[in-house]
Parts: sequence; C-alpha cells; structure tokens
Amino acid sequence: YKTKEDFRKVAAGYRENHITIDMIYMDIDYMQDFKDFTLHEENFKDFPEFVNEMKEQEIRLIPIIDAGVSTSEKKRHDDDDDWWWDLFFGDGD
Repeated sequence: YKTKEDFRKVAAGYRENHITIDMIYMDIDYMQDFKDFTLHEENFKDFPEFVNEMKEQEIRLIPIIDAGVSTSEKKRHDDDDDWWWDLFFGDGD
C-alpha cells in the first residue's frame, strides 16, 4: 500500500466483510526513496495522526524495514574501511 488512503481502504474492506483485523504490515512503499527509517514525504504527511487514527480503530501499523546498503554511490571513507566496501561489493574488477 502506497498511501494512507490505501491503508484506510484495506481496513474498511476487512470491517465491511466482518473479518477481524488488528494490524496491517507496511511494506517498503511507505519509505522515502526506499530509505530505512524514513516516511514518504507526500504520501505520509502527518504520520503520527494517521497512526492514532488507526489506533482508534484498534489497528496497529507494523512497518517492515528492509535493511540494505546502496551501491549507487561509493561514499567517502578512510582507506582502513576499504576492506568493508570490498567485502560487500568487491574491488570493482
């Protein structure tokens, strides 16, 4: 689900069909650019209020955190850290 409205529709669909629901897992689409510990700036404005809204319906939101390391840009680091970069991404050969 990519927006707060998507989550609302899912919750409403469960209720309308008399299916018990007490939590919804949030896959990585809630993140800003799929970066851990972020929220999509447009789709999840006022996130604390949204969490409270769901909580009032006795629904808990469970965010999935897919830890990852970006390979799009090698960040600056000390030469002592080269072993770490090479371990995960190779030496470029």
